[in-house]
Amino acid sequence: MPEICEFLVARWPDVLDWLWYFYIACFEKNLVNKEFKKDMQWHLCMVYVVVCTRDKCTLAIANIPGTIRLATLICMLDTECTFLDIKDTIRGSFTLTYILQISHPLPVDIFLLDEVLEAMGGNAELLVDTTIARLVDALDKPELVVKAVGTYVALFSVLGGCPDHPLSVALDARNPVVILTKVLLRLLDILSEASSGRFSPEYAPRLRHTMIVILMHLFTILAKGPGLVKKALQALQSGIMTFLIECAPVAFAFDPLDRDGMVDLLKKLTCLTTRIPIARQASAELERLERKCSVQARFNASTLNVRNAWVTFYDAILARRTILAQIQALDSTPMACDNCFKFDERANFKKCAGCGKAHYCSRECQSRAWKEKSHRAECNSSKTNSAKSRRRAATQEKYFLARVAVNDAQHQKEHLKQMACIGLNYLKVTVDYTEFPPRCTVACDKKELSAHMDKTTEISDVTSRILDYGVGESRLSELFQGTSSSLNIEAPTSSVLKSLGEVGVTESGGSEMCRIQLVDGDLHVRENPDSCPNVPPVHLIVILPGDDDDDTSLRREERFVIDDYWEFVHIKFEDTGRADLPSELFEFEEKDEKEKYDFVYGKRKHSPDFERLVKLSLLGQSMRAAKAKEEAEGVGQRQDELMKLIKTLGSSRAKAVDDMLQAAKIVSALKRAEEEEDAKRKLILHLEGELCRTQAQIDV
Repeated sequence: MPEICEFLVARWPDVLDWLWYFYIACFEKNLVNKEFKKDMQWHLCMVYVVVCTRDKCTLAIANIPGTIRLATLICMLDTECTFLDIKDTIRGSFTLTYILQISHPLPVDIFLLDEVLEAMGGNAELLVDTTIARLVDALDKPELVVKAVGTYVALFSVLGGCPDHPLSVALDARNPVVILTKVLLRLLDILSEASSGRFSPEYAPRLRHTMIVILMHLFTILAKGPGLVKKALQALQSGIMTFLIECAPVAFAFDPLDRDGMVDLLKKLTCLTTRIPIARQASAELERLERKCSVQARFNASTLNVRNAWVTFYDAILARRTILAQIQALDSTPMACDNCFKFDERANFKKCAGCGKAHYCSRECQSRAWKEKSHRAECNSSKTNSAKSRRRAATQEKYFLARVAVNDAQHQKEHLKQMACIGLNYLKVTVDYTEFPPRCTVACDKKELSAHMDKTTEISDVTSRILDYGVGESRLSELFQGTSSSLNIEAPTSSVLKSLGEVGVTESGGSEMCRIQLVDGDLHVRENPDSCPNVPPVHLIVILPGDDDDDTSLRREERFVIDDYWEFVHIKFEDTGRADLPSELFEFEEKDEKEKYDFVYGKRKHSPDFERLVKLSLLGQSMRAAKAKEEAEGVGQRQDELMKLIKTLGSSRAKAVDDMLQAAKIVSALKRAEEEEDAKRKLILHLEGELCRTQAQIDV
């Protein structure tokens, strides 16, 4: 076979001329009957298949003029299904898909797509519609569905590789997310038939792998490109959560590498619940699912990694549902001042009497907007009004994001209170949604913390000087009976502070932050207001994946100052722990690479190349997991060190203040004793004087 491939590649221009000759004679000039056309289609496809058996051969012929064009025409043969059956059309589509994939991995070369479009006469919709129709038809043929879905989903990936290309635009207009989600649900039905023994034993594993291929393609669509919110809503409305929960109890039947496809999609959906529309739709879908089945029971019966991803997703939906219910229960919609952008309730804003669209938090903001921001000229402009409406929608999204982040950071409230109680004014909490589950860390200002350490030591020194001033050792020990025996406070040194690094404590200042209000009237009651009075605002930093049009490898930050962070109510679903299930369902997580491979593939025979690739993949997966675990442990260690430092400083400061009060009491007692002794001496002197005078009178 390699020799035949190399021979065909060497003579490909001549071979391609003959292929064109037979194509034109059979399909353009109709010189043969239907049976001969069908046979010729098979032979044309087989020539491509033989040449493309080796990737380097595919690369050699792909850029030769006419190769992609002929493959496209073979793919689009008999769009009305007059002489080709479903199997033949799959073969023709595979001819084009494979050569495009191998020649130029995603993102596909735009010049190849241009050649495909040129072969279609510029009609991108015809290619897309035909592919979708053939995919739908193949779903009625279970024996062909695996090959059909794999071929057409791969073609979707290639066509959608260039967002601005007419082929990608035409595909996006047909809502591929909806189509693929419905295909997944249909494959679930076929899988239930396969489990009944209707097909061969190898059929069900291949079908499960095909499902994961679609899931991975959906993840790719939701991970980048414009319109992420719209696409995620389409997936939820089409039933992606139904598919994921149906697959959860049988996840142990999927290959371990394939289970990662479920986990990745659940992670992505969890991250996207920070958007209001997606949170609402996910909540509605979960409510619909819970009316049909026990969602918790199903994902509790899954493998460990799928179960953990489902618990986090489920937890996020319930938390978002609570926030949405609280927002809807308000008397007015949260919004921002059109001048200073301060968040507050609509009822607290004053509306512009001229246009009725602009809202201001005070007369000063209204006056400044009128004079400095040209609202005088914009007041009656409908274009401005629509722009303001879009801005209000964006501010409401920010309001929701702030509440979600505060909710997810509630477990750090006690640490922040410890910082506030020792007098720190700059408190920062960071919620990172690029991690799964979201990582939450707290920090304070390094200079401010150092100043408080120095102040604690100063208080201790002053206390010692007060107690040593004019007091003998015998008198001091006598007065200290029943009190603290030592006044030397050992505050944490600056070297301890430096050892924490930049993760533990950070400098204040930097990017401009947005001040936001979160209190909902009577819904919240301050927790222990006397324990830590005058608590400062909290600086909230939310880290999110890149925006729709950004590179997804980049991260963006949203910054807020939360005045009433301490009054926000936290309602959160608690993890009930692993279900009581057989331990063999969770064996994979405890095995090393060799044991993992033997556990999954040990009972099957595969080629050495396949085994090597799988082992390398498992090794890479373990290395990534170990690196993520190491990083998380490092951050956790720094957070623990910071909290230990804060607790030590708080205890030291409290002890120093307590000793200061004791010292003040001792000094007051000493002063009272000295005053009493002075009074006694004066009385004695007075009595002695009186006695002397009385004795003198007696003598006279």
